[in-house]
Amino acid sequence: MKAVNTEPAVTGCTSLCTDNSPCGGSSNRYTPYVYGPTITAQSGVTRTQGSAASNSQIATVDDPELALNTLPVVISSDGTTYGSSATENGVTVSNIVVGAGGQVTADVVANCTATNPDFL
Repeated sequence: MKAVNTEPAVTGCTSLCTDNSPCGGSSNRYTPYVYGPTITAQSGVTRTQGSAASNSQIATVDDPELALNTLPVVISSDGTTYGSSATENGVTVSNIVVGAGGQVTADVVANCTATNPDFL
C-alpha cells in the first residue's frame, strides 16, 4: 500500500549561510524540506476462506501537512500497478477509505482457495 501526497514535494525551506550554518541576511541559500505521508500496515487482518467480505482497519496513515482523510491510499498485488483495489492469492482488498484520524479501512474477502497474500 502507498499513501500518496498529491501536494508538491518541496513544502518548506530553512535558511542556511553558504557554510551551512543557520543565518539571516542576504547571503542565505535555501534548502528545501521534503515531507511525505507514512503508512503502517495493520497486523492480524484475517478472513475465513469463502466468507463474505467485511470491512476492517488495514493500515494507519500520517502526513505532517495534509488532512489525513484527503490522502489517496492505493494498493498493489504486483508492486507495479497501484489502484483502489487489488487481488492476490484469492484475497481481494477494495473500498479503501481513510478516516480523519488516519485509520485506513477496506473491505477484505478471501475466496474458497485463498492463500496468504503479500500486498504492497
